[in-house]
Amino acid sequence: MVKTSYEISLLLAKNKKPFSDGEIIKEALSIFSNNCNDKNIKTKADGISLSRNTVTRRVEEMSNDISNQITQTVTKYLLELSQLETTSTGRDIFMKIKECVDRKVLRPGIIFISLYHPSGSFMCQRYEV
Repeated sequence: MVKTSYEISLLLAKNKKPFSDGEIIKEALSIFSNNCNDKNIKTKADGISLSRNTVTRRVEEMSNDISNQITQTVTKYLLELSQLETTSTGRDIFMKIKECVDRKVLRPGIIFISLYHPSGSFMCQRYEV
């Protein structure tokens, strides 16, 4: 029933409802299960944790997980953000990328850096790490 607790917590968060509404949902589930006259349903409904503290903790855990996933994805594909000091010619951009690569600990290999400008100019450099 932990999965159900997470799903209901997510529903509350998505709809910007107070986390204490989990307790109202719990009461509604209890009313439903009592009227079903099925002990199995009542046992399952009673096993869902929806207190304000539990909902808060679940939403925080999901939030942290999403934040970690975003951070991992960005750092996986982003080498570095860097500002060009003066001009932005192909050579300037290549040299800035080369500096970024030099600062990172990368496995030995060959990197090809290709730069394309909307004007049609193109630059490709081979760089050994």
